[in-house]
Amino acid sequence: MEFNPELHQKVRYFNHLYVVFLDEFPDFLSAGRTYTVVLHPIWKDWIVRMTSEAVRREMTVTKGDCILEEHAVLQ
Repeated sequence: MEFNPELHQKVRYFNHLYVVFLDEFPDFLSAGRTYTVVLHPIWKDWIVRMTSEAVRREMTVTKGDCILEEHAVLQ
């Protein structure tokens, strides 16, 4: 799936670029540092939505561990 700034928020986690789905976590932008979210990786400019519960648990982090990125292009 392609990046859409109305549906996705790009974040850096340990210098890697990921996406948070805003439909899944609608309070992400206004939430505090302890808010937990699932990160979805980007592969060849495409977003890979994680659906496996085991993988989702592994990709769950707090907002405070992420750095929000501007809505430019995926890089």
